[in-house]
Amino acid sequence: MICKNKLMIVLALTLILLAGCGAESSTVSPLGTPEPAVSSPVPATGNETPQPSSVLPLHDVVTDPDKYVGQQVAVEGVLEAEGQMPRLRFFLVDGTDRLEVSPWAPVEAVQSPQGGGKVKTMAYYAGLRLRLTGVLEKGADGLLLRVSAAEELQ
Repeated sequence: MICKNKLMIVLALTLILLAGCGAESSTVSPLGTPEPAVSSPVPATGNETPQPSSVLPLHDVVTDPDKYVGQQVAVEGVLEAEGQMPRLRFFLVDGTDRLEVSPWAPVEAVQSPQGGGKVKTMAYYAGLRLRLTGVLEKGADGLLLRVSAAEELQ
């Protein structure tokens, strides 16, 4: 049993180290990046289903969540972390609007003493302006964007 636990720990550390060995990119999600937003020549009626390539104002999502729950949305804002382990939460903030988001990167990671590739954790993204794409969910604690793709913005 102890040998099996050691093997699991070694495998987990190996995966964490390998995750940081890729080329650096402004894209921060292995699940793909949203397509760039394209303006539509057709005026919006307010009844459209948001496409992942359409960046929605965060204000619209938090003030009328029922319109977007269960759908894939893309929103922009600054990532903030709140709390401490093990109850660390992440929020995308734009002005006074806040939306809780799921972590898409490791919350913490062990860095290799040999240097290797540095793993970007959620702490790296805190304070950065991001475009996040994911499915909006409604739960007991409120709204949550289950992130499937993230992109750093200037």
